[in-house]
Amino acid sequence: MAEEDPKADVLEEEASETTDDAGGDASTDDDEQSEVNKLKEEIEIAVEDVGTLRKKLTITVPRDSIDRRLNEQYDELSTDAVVPGFRKGRAPRRLIEKRFGHDVGDQVCTQLVSQAYMAATEKEALKTLGDPMIWITPKADAGDAEPGDKLVPVQEAFEVIELPDDGPFTLVCEVEVRPEFDLPVLEGIPVERPKITIGEDDVTEQIDRIRSTRGSWEPVEDGPIEADDLVVVDLKMTVDGETITETENAQVAARPQVVENVILEKLGEALISKQVGDVCTTEGQIAEDDAREKLRGKKASFELTVQDIKRLSLPPLDEAFLTSMGFETEEELRKLFREQLEARLDQTLQSGMRNQVQRYLLDNTKLELPEQLSMRQTDRAVTRRMLELQSQGVPKEEIDKHLDEMKTQTSEQVADELKLQFIMDAAAEDAEVEVTEEDLNNEIAVMARQYNVRFDRIRDELAKGDGLSNLYIRIRDTKILDDLIEDAKITEIDGPDKTAEADKSKDAGKKTKAEKKTKKKATKKATSKSDDADAT
Repeated sequence: MAEEDPKADVLEEEASETTDDAGGDASTDDDEQSEVNKLKEEIEIAVEDVGTLRKKLTITVPRDSIDRRLNEQYDELSTDAVVPGFRKGRAPRRLIEKRFGHDVGDQVCTQLVSQAYMAATEKEALKTLGDPMIWITPKADAGDAEPGDKLVPVQEAFEVIELPDDGPFTLVCEVEVRPEFDLPVLEGIPVERPKITIGEDDVTEQIDRIRSTRGSWEPVEDGPIEADDLVVVDLKMTVDGETITETENAQVAARPQVVENVILEKLGEALISKQVGDVCTTEGQIAEDDAREKLRGKKASFELTVQDIKRLSLPPLDEAFLTSMGFETEEELRKLFREQLEARLDQTLQSGMRNQVQRYLLDNTKLELPEQLSMRQTDRAVTRRMLELQSQGVPKEEIDKHLDEMKTQTSEQVADELKLQFIMDAAAEDAEVEVTEEDLNNEIAVMARQYNVRFDRIRDELAKGDGLSNLYIRIRDTKILDDLIEDAKITEIDGPDKTAEADKSKDAGKKTKAEKKTKKKATKKATSKSDDADAT
């Protein structure tokens, strides 16, 4: 029902948890499949194309199937239920229904949604991607600002869906399906391996990453907004002249971002150079899978009133910083970081060759993609990229910047990310690749060391969402790519003169604002010491 990975399926988890909570024995895999097989014969299914690689399923479960399940649950309860005034197992059926009817109904409904969906996708031979989105009708007393049917995630749907008192049960959902395609020739892929040495700019970049983890967001008293500043704004979103949301003191970064499920590619351009009190506007298109159906695909306008500006300030590379890192001089620090970078050079080169293999696969595989790439598809690609950056020890602030950029990529870039996911999934079907628990734990341990936090904290964070399943896929893909590199046709080439490039960059004065600020402090301090020495 989900992607072919170890990801715990939301529907199956919900059904299992509900069974356990109701006091019944957990269903075995055989029992589950048996129920699904029965439903294949009983349900009616209508399949409708609602876009490229997107299907709308209308699944109708007959009343007999519902009553059979309810009766089975009540029969189990009747032997163990405790009802005041009656001995255990002696209470009349009508009293058991009255006392436990709501819980039993919820349990059967949850199981039925899961199993009916699985039965429908198996019967129609649909290769689905992830969990479905389910159409619901919000309750009248829910105070919903937008009446009418809504397309929502599975977990949200479980809070609303109920079994009918009589008649059949109908489930309407939408699901994305896998494309069908042929892989290109995977032997002898042309790959170049550059000869690269570690330059001073690489060492400086690594040191600045560490400094950024100790940086602080400082209020900007005067002056305009600069790129990547953190900006506090009062935000108003309108569509066709109608106000959709108004938010006070919202925090946004001065760069492209997703706000209110809308990609704002020009948010940074709109904010940069503005000051406190200024008002700016920008616009973007609402996602095609937005929960607010009436707004899908429409253009949204945003008005932002700047209330406060904050800027990341890196700590100076002074004696206090060096001491906190366990060094006496900057030379010692740079020497260690250079050694670490050189030790990781092979990994860097291997990563570069993996990228070349991925580009070969993208350029030589023809497959159909959805007409409108959903936010869920983008989120999957973003999560995998986040794990890659975490394994490299990239600071959180820098990761946030990268993820903002990914979320606002062009459709072509997002399409490449999604296309590559499909290709790697197809390659995994033929590859003899195994990802063990030890592989997962080793990768998590690397992240823990990089960020100097406990192993279980990293694992718990990953377990909260799709982190573990995405980590599994990333490890799997890395193993597949490394196998392809072993069979590739590798040519060694001269690498770039990184030291010369760094010198050119310095001559051009291309420094970040945070670096300029700290360099100025360091220069001032050095000048003061020099003056004291001259006076002596």
